[in-house]
Amino acid sequence: MSTLYHEISLVTSPSDVWAALTTRVGLLKWWPDDVSISGGDSWCLTHQATKSSIIIKVVEDIPDQALEWLCVQGPEDWVNTLIHWRLESQDDRQTLTLEHRDLQVTSQHAAGLNTFWGVTIDRLKQSLLSEVNPNDDVDLGLWT
Repeated sequence: MSTLYHEISLVTSPSDVWAALTTRVGLLKWWPDDVSISGGDSWCLTHQATKSSIIIKVVEDIPDQALEWLCVQGPEDWVNTLIHWRLESQDDRQTLTLEHRDLQVTSQHAAGLNTFWGVTIDRLKQSLLSEVNPNDDVDLGLWT
């Protein structure tokens, strides 16, 4: 099994980073395509390039610190993988770490997925340059 690892560092508030990861409005700013709620504790992330939808269930939620998603439906190489986000604060700088864990893919496929996450996390960083209002849309704040 493989783990992909990406990290960004930026000057913003922990609440802005958290809103980008946990609200539909925040997710729509950086996820390549559509985002919708799937049940009370899951997101459906549509990816037009692969013509697929990925259903991720929130399995860990420690506000402003850690978030973990379990892929429960989607491309075969995503199912039963964990996407772990860790947020660490130091003064006014936030470090956001992404680990996509438990991948069972070839080296070539891992390289493509690694590129996808690199581009996607850069989009996340760019989205945090603009203000995210977590009250703009429906979110999963009521997940259990």
